[in-house]
Amino acid sequence: SDLHRYVYHDGIVGIKRILASLYGNKGYVYLCVDFNKRNNEIKKFTIDALDDKLPRKEWSSSTDKMGFFALASSVKIHPGKLLPIYYQRETLEQLFDISKNKDHVSPLDTHDENTYRGHIMLSFMAVILYLKLNKRFAGHKRLNAKNALIEMKNLKCKVYDDRALIKKITKDMREICKIVDIKIPEKIFSPINRSVGGKKTGNSP
Repeated sequence: SDLHRYVYHDGIVGIKRILASLYGNKGYVYLCVDFNKRNNEIKKFTIDALDDKLPRKEWSSSTDKMGFFALASSVKIHPGKLLPIYYQRETLEQLFDISKNKDHVSPLDTHDENTYRGHIMLSFMAVILYLKLNKRFAGHKRLNAKNALIEMKNLKCKVYDDRALIKKITKDMREICKIVDIKIPEKIFSPINRSVGGKKTGNSP
């Protein structure tokens, strides 16, 4: 079949489907070229090649395959539906990567199905929160969801029986609260039982 071009995520991708044998079984290989990525890679490589005075033959052989990639499937898929399916898989992998590496959701050593399902649900909730926070910080020069969460971990308070006094709030904390539309009071009044042996105690959780 001929090369078909599709607009996806503000980019243009060309796809050609080829009937192929996959481990002895009928399958399909989808040859793809991301024109935006190809143009960017060739531009960057050419600038470096000019500085290094790279011969044209070497430049040509190095740039021929830039922006190209191939996908294989045992299922015949319409080329126009291929990319959403592929990038959906990639998105899921990124979500679990965020949950594991950025949100620090601890892995569970369990064989109980209900516990595992609960862990998956909490992981998705953490990922959704993280992605929403990242949208709030989009365009900010210094802050993003990751360093905002790290900064807010340092928010402390002094706890007494009837109140909690918020400790010093940093400039970054104020900026973070402004971005996510959160107001931090100077003190919180609540009947908190922090007495030990009839004496009041002050703590900094």
